[in-house]
Amino acid sequence: MAARLAELTEGYTAAGAPVHGKLERIPTISFPARRERCYLAVVVLEAGARPDSDRGPGLRLELTAARESRGSSGGAVAGSRRLLQAGGELCPQSDGNLTLVVTGRDEHSHSAGSGPFRAIVYEKFISDAELRERDAEEDRDYCLTCMKQRLRCQDSGDTGEFTTCAAQFRDCMTASDLTSAECEP
Repeated sequence: MAARLAELTEGYTAAGAPVHGKLERIPTISFPARRERCYLAVVVLEAGARPDSDRGPGLRLELTAARESRGSSGGAVAGSRRLLQAGGELCPQSDGNLTLVVTGRDEHSHSAGSGPFRAIVYEKFISDAELRERDAEEDRDYCLTCMKQRLRCQDSGDTGEFTTCAAQFRDCMTASDLTSAECEP
C-alpha cells in the first residue's frame, strides 16, 4: 500500500499533519486552501477498519473560495481496499477552504462503518500562468456546454423550466459566471 500511496501523491507534499478519525463518528476535516497550490486528498483505512460498503467509504473534497465553489468525489483506489482518493486535484483560483467529506452508503450518513482511518491532504505548486490557462479552458468548456444546451433546446423545442431557449441559455451562463458575449464565437 505504501508504494501505491507514493505513486498517487508523486510530486505532492503533505499540506499538514494527518487527521485521524473513526469511521463510526466521522469528523469534519477542513484545511485552508491557497491560490497557486493544487490539492489532493487521500484516506487510509487503518488496521481493523470495517467499511459499511464493499467499495469503502465515499469521499468528496470540497473547495469554497471567493471565486469558486466546487468539489471532487472519489472512492477506493484501484488495487487497494484500504486506500481511497477524493477524485483528482483541485487548484483554487483564490484563497479559500477545503473540506474533506467522508460518507457511508448514504451520502448524508455520519458513519461509514467502524474502525480507524487517517486522512491526508497533499499539495503542490502551480504557476499563476498555468492557473490562468486552466481557468480559461474551464470557461471554454462551460461555454461549449451552454451552447450545446441551447442548440438542443432550439432543435427539440424543450425549454424545460424556462419560457424560452434564450432564458435557458442565460441561466446556464449565469450559473457558469460568464456573460453571453464571452461565449459568442
